[in-house]
This record gives sequence, structure tokens and C-alpha cells, in this order.
Amino acid sequence: MTRGKELLQHQRSQIVAFCECGMRQFDIANRLGVTQSVVSKTLKKFQESSSFSSAVRSGRPPVTTQRTDIMIRRLSTVHPNWSAKQILHELPVTPSVTTVKRRLRQFGLKAHRPAKKPLLSPKNRRDRIAFCRKYRLWTAEIWSNVMFSDESQFYQFQAFPRYARRPVNTRFKPRYTQPTVRHSPSVMVWASFSGRGLGDIWFLPPNTTMRAANYLTVLQDHLRSSMDRLGATTFQHDGAPCHTARTVKQYLQAQHVDVLDWPGQSPDLNPLENLWQIMKRKVAHRLPTDLNNLKEIIRDVWSTTISIDECRKLTDSMPKRIREVLRNNGGHSKY
Repeated sequence: MTRGKELLQHQRSQIVAFCECGMRQFDIANRLGVTQSVVSKTLKKFQESSSFSSAVRSGRPPVTTQRTDIMIRRLSTVHPNWSAKQILHELPVTPSVTTVKRRLRQFGLKAHRPAKKPLLSPKNRRDRIAFCRKYRLWTAEIWSNVMFSDESQFYQFQAFPRYARRPVNTRFKPRYTQPTVRHSPSVMVWASFSGRGLGDIWFLPPNTTMRAANYLTVLQDHLRSSMDRLGATTFQHDGAPCHTARTVKQYLQAQHVDVLDWPGQSPDLNPLENLWQIMKRKVAHRLPTDLNNLKEIIRDVWSTTISIDECRKLTDSMPKRIREVLRNNGGHSKY
């Protein structure tokens, strides 16, 4: 026999109040729309406990024991990439997958998308620690004098949404899917910026890769003019082979350009990486029609939508980036 709905506290108080006023149980039941047995039991419970609250119940006993719960937590800690189904196969008992997921949520082990970060070797960690220790006393004002530079690939078809809110059974409708294109037209872009604003932007010719000769041309045509215009005193670029070529080093020395000794595998230390993401979202939102249109949109986004405040905010984050890398013993930061 199924249990009916439990009375609310105000309904129980009404039953007691009507009874104290001299109303018969039969009349109370008719007035409140319940059975007479419910009225009788409610009055009896009130006489025993003098309370309108429900008694504490033990509830349904758990399917898993404390030992099994500890094992679920340990397996998830040792193997963070395992699914609930994989964990279930290693248990001595056989609860449902839903039970395993429920236990993991109770332990605060909810599944998240893993962050994609470059692989760091022991040498990379040592170099990152040495760099951060060397510049840990630099203030945000000093970092605003640094001209940050980098290259990045922009694609004509590039989508950013990770989720789509949709009704049930509509996963494959066009408006809820993320289109992908094989071999999307793309262009390699070089740019620079400092805390005082944007430097120049340059496009690599089609069907070519960035080599020392190309990079030297970029520096000759755009570096000094950008640094002078923004009052930058220090230059930053990573350790890519084209950046560390002998001809490039000789040119920078001849121009008396102070260059940061940048550690490898450290995009999280370069605020221009964050600026690239801002730009790519804005460019993708405009839906480029072809390669030439893509270049036009990139130029327009770079010159008209990136403010000096955004540039300053990014360079002001350098002390925090350095502190976080040191705190993580050379490991990745959140940036």
C-alpha cells in the first residue's frame, strides 16, 4: 500500500486547533479534506511529542559501505581521468554507475574539462623558476615598458562555443551544432604591444613559414618604430628557432635592444597570448568570407577594438603570473 502525502506543519496545527475548539474529528476531516484516521493519528502524535514536526527517519540504507566509499574516492584520486564506469569495474561490490557518480559529487570530485597546457620538462621548470626569480621584484609599471611580441595562426572558420543550451533530442539540429572545416584558410600574424598601447601588426606571406630572414625583415620594419612610438625599453620574444638565429641576435645587439631571456614552453607568462584569444573571438564573430576579408577584419579588430586599458590590464598581470609560477614550483599558472 502506498503512503499518502505527508501533512504540512500548518495542517497539523489546524487539526489541533479545531480539536481544542470542540470540533469532532469527523468534521475536521471533512473540512480539511483528509481521512478521519489521519486526524486521529495527528492528534495522538501531538499529545505524545507536543510538536508539529515530523519524526526523524533513518531513511533508505546506503547501497555502499564506508569502505566502498573510501575506495571510490581513492580510485578517483589516483586515476583522475577515469570515468565512473571504469571506477565501478574496480569495486568489490556492484552499485550502479549513478551511485558512483553521486559519491564522487559528495566528495567534491565533479568532472571538469582538463586545461590544455604545454608539456613541461624538468629543464623547462628550472628555466621558468630562474626567470621568475630574476624578475619577481619588477612592478606593473616596469612591465608596461616591455614590448611583448608573438605569432599566431588565424583561421577563416573558427568556432569558440563549448556548450549549447538546447531542448531534448535536438543535438544534431544545425543551430545547436558546431561546424568544422578541414583545411580552413588561415594566415600567420605577427604583432606586438606594451602597456601603453598596440604596436605594429604584420602578415606572413601565403604558403611560407616564419624563418630567420622573414623575422629579421619584421624586426627591421616594425620593431624600432613600435618601441619608439610607445616608449618601450625592453623587447620580449620566445625561444623559437627563427627568434634565436644568429642574424636576429646580431641585429638586436646592433640596435641596442634589451631582450628578455624568455623561458621555453611559457605562453602563460606572455600576456599577448590572452590578447590573441580576445582578437580571435572578435574576428570569428564577424564571419570572414575569404582570406583577404580575414586579413581586413584582423587589421580592423587590432586597430579599432583593442583599447589601451586592455593593454595595460594585461601587462599589469605580469607580477601575478610570476608569483603563481613560483608558487607552483615552475608549473603552469591559470593564465
